[in-house]
Amino acid sequence: MVTYSSKIPKESIVEVKAKVTKAEKDVESCTQSKVELSVEEIWTIDKSAPMLPFQIEDASRVVLN
Repeated sequence: MVTYSSKIPKESIVEVKAKVTKAEKDVESCTQSKVELSVEEIWTIDKSAPMLPFQIEDASRVVLN
């Protein structure tokens, strides 16, 4: 499943079936730090274009003047 999901292009639409579980340690990279998802199934609904005009990382980057 990790191999499959790592090949899904960013900005694709996916459907995930997962169980919410208590995190062993706080998750620092999300707003919900006490729980995590234990993924059971992942389905690609619609793949994005391989190269989008810009990536979310580019649009989210803070520009210092």
